[in-house]
Formats: sequence, structure tokens, C-alpha cells
Amino acid sequence: EAPPPLGPSERGARGGGAAAAPSSPPTRAPVISQEAFFGNRPAADRLCVDCEAQDADWASLSHGTYLCTECAGRHRGLGVHVSFVRSTTMDRWSSGQLQRMQCGGNGAFAKFMRKDQPSLSSGAALLESQEVLVSSYASPAAAAYRSRLSSLCEGLVGAARECEDS
Repeated sequence: EAPPPLGPSERGARGGGAAAAPSSPPTRAPVISQEAFFGNRPAADRLCVDCEAQDADWASLSHGTYLCTECAGRHRGLGVHVSFVRSTTMDRWSSGQLQRMQCGGNGAFAKFMRKDQPSLSSGAALLESQEVLVSSYASPAAAAYRSRLSSLCEGLVGAARECEDS
């Protein structure tokens, strides 16, 4: 298979044309491969955030959390506006998406939800029905967490400092 066409800045670097003007430095630090990223997850992020099943190979990009196959299917039923679900093994992830997962994590989500909305269902209670799942993930507290996570990842609230503190 032929390699993808080179962009103007790459042509000079690979000897395919005139040297390109120096480009500005990247705004984000390079992220390791997705295989290495997901392979080196902390133990808490290897469990499903909803049912604590092991080998959580799916993720809610919206919440930066990890899910088992069954719970990933339930999250897909919430709609992408509430929980955008991707496979950690079958889908391709952009560096921005990996950064969102790095800023999130099961622990950060659970801590925020316990503090902000302790009355919401969690753990086994989420498995009772799809309505319970909807009431938790479509709640104002979950929406606030999604917004906070977006702000962190965009650097609006000091993402580097807060991600390191988590």
C-alpha cells in the first residue's frame, strides 16, 4: 500500500521537494501510541466504571471513563450527546481523545459525582434499568463533569496541573 501524500511541511523534511519554512512548535506534547496508552492504564481504569467488571475495553470519551462490553452497549443507548463510546482496542484514537482520557479516568469521574451529586445512582444501582442509567448520566452533575473535563483538556482551567494532581 502506498504511503499517504506528503503535506508541504513534510516534503522538505523527507527530501520530496523544496525545504519548507520552519513550522511553529506543536501546541501539545506528543502522546504515546494508543496501544501503550491503554496498556499502561492504572488498575482502577481497567475496571468498568459502572459495574466494576474486569477488562474494561471500551470507553466513554464524554466522561473519560472505562466500560465493559455490556455497559458500553447500554451507554450507546444513551446517545452520543450523553456518552460517546469507543473501543480501546478496535477504534483509532486521536491524540486529543487520548488526552481527554488521561485528564479523566474512572476515579476522577466517581469522585466528582460523589461530591457534586451524592444522591445519584452508582455501581450496581446503575444496572437496575436503562432509566436509572439515563437519570445518572443525563443529570446536571454529569453534564457539569463533561463540561469540566472539556475545559481541562482545552487548557482553560490548568489541565496540566489538575491532571497531574488526579
